[in-house]
Amino acid sequence: MAKFKASADAVSDESVNLADDAAVAVLGDDQGPGHEVSVPLAKVGEVSGEFSRSDFSIPLLQIVQNVGPLSRVPGLKPGDVVVAKEVVIAHDSEPWKFVALSITKYFQERLKYDPNGPRPLRFNTEAEVREANLTLEWVNNGPGKQDTPPTAEPVAVIAMLIRRPEGNTSPVFSVPFSGANWALCQWIVQRTLYKVAKRLFTARATELAEKGLLSGLWQVVVRDAIAGGNVIKAPTLALVGRCSDEEIAELKTKFS
Repeated sequence: MAKFKASADAVSDESVNLADDAAVAVLGDDQGPGHEVSVPLAKVGEVSGEFSRSDFSIPLLQIVQNVGPLSRVPGLKPGDVVVAKEVVIAHDSEPWKFVALSITKYFQERLKYDPNGPRPLRFNTEAEVREANLTLEWVNNGPGKQDTPPTAEPVAVIAMLIRRPEGNTSPVFSVPFSGANWALCQWIVQRTLYKVAKRLFTARATELAEKGLLSGLWQVVVRDAIAGGNVIKAPTLALVGRCSDEEIAELKTKFS
């Protein structure tokens, strides 16, 4: 079976050799028999075809705030850490652990949230941001005047494994590793939460420089914090352990 490649542009499953007398599905549409399409069936229990990252759905990790869409979901409370918008990993002030598999940094246009769009423009480098006549710095306009915010901002996507907390029986924890079950998810951090990415970037260049990002086991606790004069639920990271060489090799085998 093909392995999931977190950073690949496309993933191809093993080719399926169909015999001449293999089953064929005949799919008719509402335009009549002249538009029937013959599609060979994949081997039972397998999938077939060419796949890209758009075909995979890795659940998001989010922190429930006092406002926002998740705050209106029944059963969720501010400070809850959730995966796939419904599986509670931890409540406010409860610790949870993860291993970072990879981090992708990019830049995007800084827009106010609007579920109806438009979608922000994305850029790979600071140079591309400047070429689009956007800025990444706050401008101090002097005493008594409101500072001008940047028109673009960095974003980091952290692919991660979260260790199953004791007592949690959700099937989202489907990845066996290091004697426990883990959940594969991704955490998109920006603005106030971008400090999470900074901590990981710094650790990769210092404490984890010898054996890499995969060697770090992190613990997170969500607590109240002040941002822009408002109380928010913010995470604090602590490096609490190291993965062994064997465990690092296992992660590379599973996800590379």
